[in-house]
Amino acid sequence: MKNFTLRMAVFFLLGTAGLWAQQGIGTNNPNASAALEIVSPDKGVLIPTITLTSSSSFSPITGTSSSSHDGMIVYNDEANFVNGLTGTGFYFWKNDPVNTGVGNWFRLTTDADTISGTVTNSTLRWDGTQWAEDTTFMNSGTGTATFDSSITVTGTLEVSENTTITGELFVADNTTVSGTLAVSANATVTGDLVVAANTTASGTLTANSTTTLKAALVDSQGSAGTAGQVLSATGTATQWIDVKAQTLATMTASGNVSETIQVLLLQPAADMTVTLPAVADVAVGFQMSIRRNQGYTGTSDLITLTGDGAETIDGQANKNMNVGYQSVTLINTGTAWVSID
Repeated sequence: MKNFTLRMAVFFLLGTAGLWAQQGIGTNNPNASAALEIVSPDKGVLIPTITLTSSSSFSPITGTSSSSHDGMIVYNDEANFVNGLTGTGFYFWKNDPVNTGVGNWFRLTTDADTISGTVTNSTLRWDGTQWAEDTTFMNSGTGTATFDSSITVTGTLEVSENTTITGELFVADNTTVSGTLAVSANATVTGDLVVAANTTASGTLTANSTTTLKAALVDSQGSAGTAGQVLSATGTATQWIDVKAQTLATMTASGNVSETIQVLLLQPAADMTVTLPAVADVAVGFQMSIRRNQGYTGTSDLITLTGDGAETIDGQANKNMNVGYQSVTLINTGTAWVSID
């Protein structure tokens, strides 16, 4: 009886010790740092395959999750990207540290999930199924961003650093620019536009609401203008010009016409030469009406109009007004004068 009792005690002690030792499958010498080591030259280990429904749902695993489930691994066979899940693969559970039944499944990533860039300063975008390299939105990481395609903003657009858009820009709400914004195509803003720094629109800039300019507005010649000037359209560009009241003047002898004169009456007491203003001194499209305010005898009453320096009138150096009560309207083209008789 004593021998039986001793044998049972030894068996119990040996069995209990085995429960706390390293376990090996396929090996008699499991790694001392491993609770379990499985060795096989041609076999693998299959983790349970589960069809997960959401990254935040413990189901279909039974029971209520807790921190004791942290690190649980399953293989998800749901291929669709739904409810926070990102396709098939190994997922592990991490429970909320305080609340039971609350946690998330996290997918273990592989090299195949890593996107390698091919263009310097390119960015990543989600194409609906995976991350892909995007070379239309370039970011240098130093505050400069470049867009090579059209941009549509349905909310508020705020630009605090340098931004270049080579496509079109559509903004449905308010826009505030405190950095440099350059748009090489058409730009449409349906909300308020507030510009506090440099803005360049090489295409059409349309603001359908209030526009506030906190910096200079530069014309097509690179000029910000001076106090009192107005921005004038030249037909193909813009130019800051002085505001000049329409004035009437009469000349009876040779001389230069002031750039402020828009209606000029000529009454020669002798042959006279009238020199027009330099085209650079008046706005493109500026018109001057000139009238010979008497008859013509041909004796000491010849009138010759001439441009400033080498500037021409209808391609010629001079234009005569030797018909009684003759009138002509001259228009500045930006480089010369042309007449409408």
